[in-house]
Amino acid sequence: MNEFKTLKEIVEQLKVCRYECEAGPLENNIAFQKLAELAGVEDESGEEIYFVR
Repeated sequence: MNEFKTLKEIVEQLKVCRYECEAGPLENNIAFQKLAELAGVEDESGEEIYFVR
């Protein structure tokens, strides 16, 4: 098992897995977005993410 040393490594690994949540792809989850922001991980996919509130 990989040992992750930083939040950035964890977030980047989760993005690669493309997990799904209630909002669809993990990238749409607001908690994941905040985690990515705190980890300093940019959205590199180029895909636009839209929210319905």
